[in-house]
Amino acid sequence: KERAVYNTVLKIVDDVSNERSDYAKFLQWFEKACNITLVNEIGLDFYGEYQKIIKDLGTENEVVPLGWDFIDTKIGGGLAKNGRALYLFLGPTNVGKSIFLGNVASNMASRGLTTVLISLEMPEMMYAKRISSHVSKIPIKDIQQQIGSLESYFKEVSESRKRKLIIKEFPPKSVTVGGIKSYIESLVKAGIKPEVLVIDYLGLIKSNDGDNSYAQGKAAAEELRALSYFFNMPVVSAI
Repeated sequence: KERAVYNTVLKIVDDVSNERSDYAKFLQWFEKACNITLVNEIGLDFYGEYQKIIKDLGTENEVVPLGWDFIDTKIGGGLAKNGRALYLFLGPTNVGKSIFLGNVASNMASRGLTTVLISLEMPEMMYAKRISSHVSKIPIKDIQQQIGSLESYFKEVSESRKRKLIIKEFPPKSVTVGGIKSYIESLVKAGIKPEVLVIDYLGLIKSNDGDNSYAQGKAAAEELRALSYFFNMPVVSAI
């Protein structure tokens, strides 16, 4: 990894000296160099470790219901709690994908799971207003006139159970999956271990791979799924 980073620096110096300063490409080179790893485990010995397979087959996979039976039925009961899974919901423009993803995030937090909602489309406070309406059952058009009721709700919930929902805003097309990974790592260092990641939405993630939106979206989806392995948490987004 150190040699890859060193060679990347030399390559960038060479490009800059020849007036070929493509900074997006430089970032991509660094991300690839920093993601190099040495795999020490041989994998699963299918015949030699058959008892491990039998034990796993007899263990029910732990899932977290989304809260909508018609969806949970289709995805095996809910989100895979231990991650290694990416859930993408498809919907046309203005159908309500952001509202749906915000509701997913608040539902996960209400179940006591530390949830991170990354918004690439709207400000943090706008999302907070929408989620406040969803969890308190106060219509969004009336919420400004019912501040006292909303405050009472927050006090009651904070005293009765643990809930953690972090809303983080990034400008559209300004952050890569590598940048999201760095942000989550900073949360972990601060003592906040995300258990569910919700991203609004896939098409607004910056990607340096591919020449068209389809190829870029495909690359971002693959990287997000890898992220779910790295942090052992399910990732939910929309297209």
